[in-house]
Amino acid sequence: MRQRWKRLAWLTGILAAVAGFGAFAVSRWEAYRFRVAPTDVRPQPFDPAGWATGSATLRHGMARQLVAEGMLVGRTQAELGELLGPPVRVSFTDALGWYLGERAEPTGLMWNYDEYLLVYLDERGQCREATIGGRD
Repeated sequence: MRQRWKRLAWLTGILAAVAGFGAFAVSRWEAYRFRVAPTDVRPQPFDPAGWATGSATLRHGMARQLVAEGMLVGRTQAELGELLGPPVRVSFTDALGWYLGERAEPTGLMWNYDEYLLVYLDERGQCREATIGGRD
């Protein structure tokens, strides 16, 4: 009888560990999915609320739409700040940058990389070009 209780306790411990690991894996996946965009993000219409709180996939999609349609060209730095929020410092370029999130590396063999919406200003302080750039 005592042996049966030992086995039951042992089995209960294993099941609890498996359930705990599963819950941990699901929570990490949700955080990862929110932070990392896949390689095949499609353009999406710009939504200020989604831009401010959206996942990396949503921000990448909106940035692709903004760049493709040239919606930022001609806007001043102040107008860009009102639309997109304050820019972040991007050390590898002289452009204004807005962090989009991490992007999955296409082959899946390397690490994810950071991507930014980059805006280059002309001498009048207006956007002359907007692109999406990344850094390994």
